[in-house]
Amino acid sequence: MKKWIINLVAGFFGRLPVRSVTAFGRFCGRLLALVRFRHGLMDRHLQYAFPDLDQEGRNRLYRQICRHVGLLMAEDLRLPRMSRAELMDRCRFHNLDSALAVLKEGKGVFHLSAHVGNWELGLAALGEVGYPTHIVAKEIKGELGQQFVEMMRGNHGVHAILRGEQAGRRTITAIRKGYAVGFVLDQNMTWKEGIFVDFFGRPACTMSGLAVLSQRTGAPVFPVRFERDPDGYHHDIWVMPPVAWEDVEGGRDEAIRHNTQRYTRVVEEMIRLCPSQWLWMHRRWRTQPKEGRHAGVQT
Repeated sequence: MKKWIINLVAGFFGRLPVRSVTAFGRFCGRLLALVRFRHGLMDRHLQYAFPDLDQEGRNRLYRQICRHVGLLMAEDLRLPRMSRAELMDRCRFHNLDSALAVLKEGKGVFHLSAHVGNWELGLAALGEVGYPTHIVAKEIKGELGQQFVEMMRGNHGVHAILRGEQAGRRTITAIRKGYAVGFVLDQNMTWKEGIFVDFFGRPACTMSGLAVLSQRTGAPVFPVRFERDPDGYHHDIWVMPPVAWEDVEGGRDEAIRHNTQRYTRVVEEMIRLCPSQWLWMHRRWRTQPKEGRHAGVQT
């Protein structure tokens, strides 16, 4: 019923010249900074992550983050109608062959990533080059938002596996069929959903599903990093060397925790490489440890 709204918005931004979309994004970024969008929350998070950065430095970084969010919104509004030619012109791939070599053998791979750069645009570009991309994702609140995201991904060959009771089974099926399945490990989880690991020096409740499924399937975990070029137009997509599974003493749960911590360190390094392109307004540290309680490993 609401699909006509989505088609109208996507069609409008899809027909605009690229320069106009970029200008709109920059305007939105300046407006966000002007109204101090979630400034207190982001400033607190920046203090957590960069305790040596003074207020002037945090304010400068805050303005850069707002600029990034503005461009991100504008690009994503255009993405459902963005042509393959434009995606290929915008995106530069690095070391993609390492993961493709595994996929060409008919084996599936996991991708470890974060909400850095424009991850949706990067996924769309991977889909357009024939990379068999699936992503484990949380359902968007609101029917309109979910429909828009489904169109944005589906139009470029990206398939979502929604988190829930059947997500583990569907992920294993995709891996066995030789697909690439992506996990983003930079979102806050509830007590029932995650385990606690260190993230920027603070406990963060983190999804353990990637470690659980990597151990169960034996599929390699390739980190993938997205970053927007300073020119505001181009995007770089790096496929990094796989993070090999490590067994530790203490049983299965400790091994899951240990490897989830290793994956989280990779995510933290992605963010440190371009801190202005992460979503610092996300309440990443909302769930905190409580005395006498332990978050459980997903099975």
